[in-house]
Amino acid sequence: MDREKKIAHSGRVDISDSGEEEGEPCGAKRLPLQKKEVKRVCLIGASRHDARLVALLKDHFCVDVIESETGTEYKDDPNMVFLCADFIYDQHFKDLRSRGSLVIGPALVTLCASKSEPLFFPRANCPLYTDSMAGITVALSGISRARCRETASLVRFMGGSVHRRFSPRVTHLITDSVLCSQYHKAVAAQRYVVHLRWVHAAWALRDDINISITAPHFVRGFLVEPFCGLSIWFVGYSAEELIGLRLRTVEHMGKLAAHVRDATHVVVSNNADISLGDFSRRQKIVHDEWFWACIRLSSCADEDNYKWVERERAKKDHDPRPAGSFLRLHSVDQQAVASSFPGRWDCDSIAGDYQISMTVSCKMSKADDIGKEMVETEEHYLRALKIVVKCFMEPLEERFKQRGSNLLSKAEMRCIFSRVPLLIDAHQVICNDLRMATDNPTAVRHISEVWLRNAENLLPLYSAYIGNCDRALEILRESDANPEFHAFLKSAENRAECQRHMLKDLLVRPVQRLPSVILLLKEMQHKVQRSDRSRRYVTRAINALQDILRTANEARGQVETYAEAFKVYTQIEDYPVSSPFIMFK
Repeated sequence: MDREKKIAHSGRVDISDSGEEEGEPCGAKRLPLQKKEVKRVCLIGASRHDARLVALLKDHFCVDVIESETGTEYKDDPNMVFLCADFIYDQHFKDLRSRGSLVIGPALVTLCASKSEPLFFPRANCPLYTDSMAGITVALSGISRARCRETASLVRFMGGSVHRRFSPRVTHLITDSVLCSQYHKAVAAQRYVVHLRWVHAAWALRDDINISITAPHFVRGFLVEPFCGLSIWFVGYSAEELIGLRLRTVEHMGKLAAHVRDATHVVVSNNADISLGDFSRRQKIVHDEWFWACIRLSSCADEDNYKWVERERAKKDHDPRPAGSFLRLHSVDQQAVASSFPGRWDCDSIAGDYQISMTVSCKMSKADDIGKEMVETEEHYLRALKIVVKCFMEPLEERFKQRGSNLLSKAEMRCIFSRVPLLIDAHQVICNDLRMATDNPTAVRHISEVWLRNAENLLPLYSAYIGNCDRALEILRESDANPEFHAFLKSAENRAECQRHMLKDLLVRPVQRLPSVILLLKEMQHKVQRSDRSRRYVTRAINALQDILRTANEARGQVETYAEAFKVYTQIEDYPVSSPFIMFK
């Protein structure tokens, strides 16, 4: 809360404070054009001298082309569409926009012609230069008021939507700092979090119809770095360790605090013995696991999952659970309600009207909403797992059967894919149970019981999967150097049913799923009244899933230990060893 106040005092706001309207639809598949074909076009200013544009309008679209310096004489014609080449500085464009005239840009004409699509009317009061951002919904956070307005206009000029607040429908969060209030919601929902310059780069390419500014490979160049906007101070490290930590901090756009009092985050070594009283309450005091988790997944992990706990207090409380875990990644603040999946998939809005008993409080209503969101994220998770099987595992197995695999060995395929079908089976049961639980008058209790019933089955599955996840990703990286495998991978990732998701990203989904569920359960717990009996079931479900994460951490640590030992043994001549990368049962 303190850091959000700090942002607010610095003149940076969310789009919700910028005066932008929320009334426009913000669905992931927003149609920016009306289904009414253009019949008359008035060329304004410099656009009159573009011979290629005039030829397209007359010969390809067969529209009546009229030329005018200002377009004022046609302002009352409801069927007239005005074409302007300059949406930024042209005063004639500004006058047309202020009158609510229908305005399009030359890039839209070129793009529709290249696709052999009709030229439709733009939306009322929404000039459309191009539709390169069609289907994109953005939210802005931590951006100054003036820049919010400017950016919102550019997004709409390119066919995108702007939402006042982050929601499951938002596809991209725009910010220049991980300290913004909406950041963890977006990360937990697996949305793109990009710098403001992404919009400006897209606008600079507005006339190039051959470049997709929403393609993953383009967007990744503008992702917000994990330490962007943070000032970090390290405690309990040797001089040699500090060199590497500081280099990593700067590499990922963090700042090195000149003094501990200037730091937003204090990273503490596991061997350090400190008192929390030495630091400000506004500072985030975290384990070093937080630092490496941020780098591992290229986003700022939720600090609440990596809080430093004083040793004496930990002993007194007899808390066996670790303060942080590499598994609790891409999380959302406990005050946030976020969808948990995936970056570019279109999410339906959560049902808004619920049949609630008159005896249930407002808090309970919000808890039920979270339950419905949990069902939605579970469905998305299942979809991701099924994509892995359909687009990658099954084609590789088929190639192996036909002529033997020159892409992956049988052992490598088993390491990467063997647990995915089992996860699908387990989560299909959970998903079905969750759907029924949400229809129950005591939904909170029944949702919690679903996870409690299935925790025993999930434990060996996630221990096995997470224990081998690092090795699976390593195999994937090594195999990508094989041109034939690289070609297969790109071909599969570009299939329509894969929705341009990368295999390495899909393989990380199981690592992120249970932490996301825990966060939703914690939010549900927060919404349930303390006197409600359902609350204890939520607590039990949270503890059960946290136990799975702790066990999975231990499994991963065991694999890492074996891997280090293997490296040493291989340096000893004629020393017989077996592969340390154990496939857990």
